[in-house]
Amino acid sequence: MNVQEANHVIHYTRNWNPAKEDQATDRSYRIGQTREVWVYLPVVYAEDFKTFDVRLDELLDTKRKLANDMLNGSGTVMPGDWDIQDIVPDGANDPMFNRAVTMDDVIRMEWDYFEALVAAIWQKKGFRTVYRTPTQDEGVDIVAFTGQTGDLIQCKSSGTDNAALNDQGVKDVVAGEAEYRLRHPGVSFSKWAATNQFFNDTAHERARKNKVTLINQLDIDKLLKQHPVTNTDVQRFLHVYWDEAA
Repeated sequence: MNVQEANHVIHYTRNWNPAKEDQATDRSYRIGQTREVWVYLPVVYAEDFKTFDVRLDELLDTKRKLANDMLNGSGTVMPGDWDIQDIVPDGANDPMFNRAVTMDDVIRMEWDYFEALVAAIWQKKGFRTVYRTPTQDEGVDIVAFTGQTGDLIQCKSSGTDNAALNDQGVKDVVAGEAEYRLRHPGVSFSKWAATNQFFNDTAHERARKNKVTLINQLDIDKLLKQHPVTNTDVQRFLHVYWDEAA
């Protein structure tokens, strides 16, 4: 796009990687620009607490300054950069956010909460990089890795008690594997499919043939006992998708 004549840039939606945001701004600084360029970053502001928009702006600024100091690229803002106070004012003092997630919660979870829960569990398992993928996820909902080892996870939830889900989750993660190997070259990924209910025999058979590990309701219960997750942990992954690792 030729925008040499434009001298006003408005970022209606912030990119969570400051380098990409700067690249978009720089389109108005191409050869031929002779006027002063104005950049606008609309944010929601409150008098009595720091809003989500303001905190995001601070995190992006920190990433940008760190990149300049280290002479390296700036990383994307990730779940670990956030504190519950950034998400819910006074949330650190709210017992609801500090309460551990129970299986009663899991069984009734909507799809986005369930994805966030699984991401939080994998982070508790010790993976250094964990992120939920955007809506067009190429068959993978969660990517988790440390160094050259990682997991690709497809999540399928249902509000029907003891539902036996089919093999769609297995098909999805198998189909998406190639895409995420390209995005993260050098990382050896294992494939997983998780549900808050159960999988039927067809799913188990397809998973066996494609080396996909299935995680059902009973497995989630065991994982939560090994790696307790609070509502705060889920909220960190619930608010936004991360389409790439830092």
